[in-house]
Amino acid sequence: MGKRIEGLVTTNRLHSTRVKLLLAAGVTAMVAMMLPAAPQKSRVVKSRIEPEYPELARQLGITGRVRMAVTVDCIGRVVQVQTVSGETLLAEAAEAAVRRWRFTPGAGEILVPVELSFPLAS
Repeated sequence: MGKRIEGLVTTNRLHSTRVKLLLAAGVTAMVAMMLPAAPQKSRVVKSRIEPEYPELARQLGITGRVRMAVTVDCIGRVVQVQTVSGETLLAEAAEAAVRRWRFTPGAGEILVPVELSFPLAS
C-alpha cells in the first residue's frame, strides 16, 4: 500500500506542476493581449484630417498641444487613440480628427506618437 500512496503523491505532484505551467502560460497570453501595441518604426500618414478648433476653447483663449498614442492596424487604419497630455477641450477635437487619419500599411499593429498644436490665429 505504501508504494501505491507514493505513486499517487508523485502523480499528484506532476499534475499540480502541469496545472501551474498551464496557468502561467494562460496568464502570460492574457497579459500580452492586454498590453498596447509595442512602439515600432513609425508609419507615414497617407490621409490627414485637421482638427476643428473647438469654439468654446477659442472663446476662452485655450491654446496648446495634444499628445496622443495612436494604435494603427496592419492596413493603416487607426484602431485606438489615447490622449497622453493636453487640454480636455482640445484633446476631444484632436482625437476625433486622428481617428479619421489613414497610415501606410505595415506588418501588424503599431503604436504611433502624434502631437497636434492648437494655436489661436491673430
